[in-house]
Amino acid sequence: MIIIYGMSMTSHIPKSAEDWNSLWKLKQAERPTNHDEAFWDKRASSFSSKDAPDTYADGFLSLAALLPGESVFDMGCGTGLLTLPLARQGHEVLAADISGAMLKILQRRLDDDGISGVRTLKLSWDDDWMEKSVMSHSADVCIASRSLITDDLLSALRKLTQVARRRACITLGTGSSPRIHDQMLEDIGIRCAPCLDDVYALAMLSADGYLPEMSIVHTHRRDAFDDMDAAFAKYSNMVKMATMQDPAPWSEAIRGWLGENLICANDADHLDALTLKEPRRVSWAFISWDK
Repeated sequence: MIIIYGMSMTSHIPKSAEDWNSLWKLKQAERPTNHDEAFWDKRASSFSSKDAPDTYADGFLSLAALLPGESVFDMGCGTGLLTLPLARQGHEVLAADISGAMLKILQRRLDDDGISGVRTLKLSWDDDWMEKSVMSHSADVCIASRSLITDDLLSALRKLTQVARRRACITLGTGSSPRIHDQMLEDIGIRCAPCLDDVYALAMLSADGYLPEMSIVHTHRRDAFDDMDAAFAKYSNMVKMATMQDPAPWSEAIRGWLGENLICANDADHLDALTLKEPRRVSWAFISWDK
């Protein structure tokens, strides 16, 4: 008998979007970190794209296929990875984020570059969007780039759909997790289960009557560490996330793997740091649906 988060497939096969959202909520309850406003404010000063320059942003915007002059609602905009190039292309953008600190950095970047056509708004997935003046059919295209960190995915998807006039586009993790190095786990003998975030979104959208399309945006990250201890701490945490167990039994294997795969960074940003010989591949599920 197959069990999915405590639900027997013989007793309850998910059929509706609400069924799938119930499973999502159970999955999110296992998340170890509370990604609230304080979490993102703390990260704001050092927040940037960790992917190779422009690969993620270029991939997302190419797949989004915006038409000239379309307006965009960028939910979870961060410090402007997509907002800035969209504004430079002439799109009017409403850039929203839960983190006031992120929005301050974005506004400073907009001011420094003399970019107009962008309005910023402090907003969370759980807020009443209409009370915040985010109205139905108010943007041609809605995007949520790597920002669907919410306990209620169905509500988030429906909000984006309601605001969009023509199209909505999102990215979610695929494979195990963007925070986990699959190859390292495999090399030390751990099989990591896929996160399936993309599957939940596809199921909910399909159940709501849409025909979502999915592509994959491949990126690479060359993580840098101050020293071996910092690298060991991060990779031990990856093992903990993947196994939900104390990583101590894998400590020797982790240190051995790092010893074989870390080299001096030798670049201007990380003069004394260590980095991977081969960049870590991170893939994202790009999902879009038309109104």
